[in-house]
Amino acid sequence: DIDDLVPILTSYQIEWNKLREKLLGTHILDVTDDAQLAQALGDEAAVIRLRGALGPRSNDILRDIQAHDCDLFLRLLDGGCHTPVGVYSSISGEEILLKARVFPEAGGTPTSGEARGTDPFTLALELFNSLS
Repeated sequence: DIDDLVPILTSYQIEWNKLREKLLGTHILDVTDDAQLAQALGDEAAVIRLRGALGPRSNDILRDIQAHDCDLFLRLLDGGCHTPVGVYSSISGEEILLKARVFPEAGGTPTSGEARGTDPFTLALELFNSLS
């Protein structure tokens, strides 16, 4: 269900970029070094939770997070046709900014939307509904 998918993907993107900011901000050179990760994440328990969530490829995933920000491009199904949707998010302090642009299948002017606030699920749904 698309009402569930958009908030999930938006949250994924936000968390990816928050983790990337922490890794880059502490200048971690070796993601296999749990002491460096603990410095970036705040404590050893956070490293254990992160490694558990990422699984056996955690080092590869952490290297990918360091190397690339997450800027998702979604394709939403609408009546059996694909409608391209560009989605962007950023965080400044506690405020989350979400932007989206929907491109009509038949061409024409795209629809744009923007939402700001602190709850990613509420913002994603608000943004999605404004574009529907």
